[in-house]
Amino acid sequence: MIAMIRKCLFSLLLFCTAILAAQNNIDTLRLNSAYRELVQNPKSVELQKEFLAAFPNTWKVFLSTYDFCPQKDLTMYNLGYDHIVNGLGKLVTLLPDSVYCDKLIGISIGGRWEADAPNYLQLVVRKTMQKKSEVMFQRLSLLRQEDVFSFWCFFFHSLHSTKEDIRLYSELHDKMQRKYPMIVKDMKAAFVVSSGKASASLP
Repeated sequence: MIAMIRKCLFSLLLFCTAILAAQNNIDTLRLNSAYRELVQNPKSVELQKEFLAAFPNTWKVFLSTYDFCPQKDLTMYNLGYDHIVNGLGKLVTLLPDSVYCDKLIGISIGGRWEADAPNYLQLVVRKTMQKKSEVMFQRLSLLRQEDVFSFWCFFFHSLHSTKEDIRLYSELHDKMQRKYPMIVKDMKAAFVVSSGKASASLP
């Protein structure tokens, strides 16, 4: 009886491990195929939708897909710039802004700046924030406060704050303070803890 229980528990553990592994991995064949087809036909709404659907949804999956790891195949690491900067950043143009912004926000939650793929993603998210700040703030307003704070931590995370970081913060603060005071409050808190030379004396 005890042996049977142990066997059942072991089988359950294997099953749960398999589920977790599946959740933390992306279908790279699908993603690569979607990217190649989109490059060939960039004005296709269906192909843009397929690429966005195939792209990682969370920071954990994003990092496991594109992070540099000498012990594993580096194909996806080497494709990171094309997929993130060109694919995600430039070729997804015909889908609803809300869908696109939700995707970027979702991936950014829990993120941190690093070289290569995380840096590429941060550049895309910042560029989108500058172009579609109204939509980004509106979508952020639908999230839990801890997720909003986490998003901003990734957005501003850097080793050394630059004048551009402060300019971007100030621009968003002045533009959104009245309409989204709570989002701006979280933005300031995240900026102070995430950016090298950030000051609590900011507006």
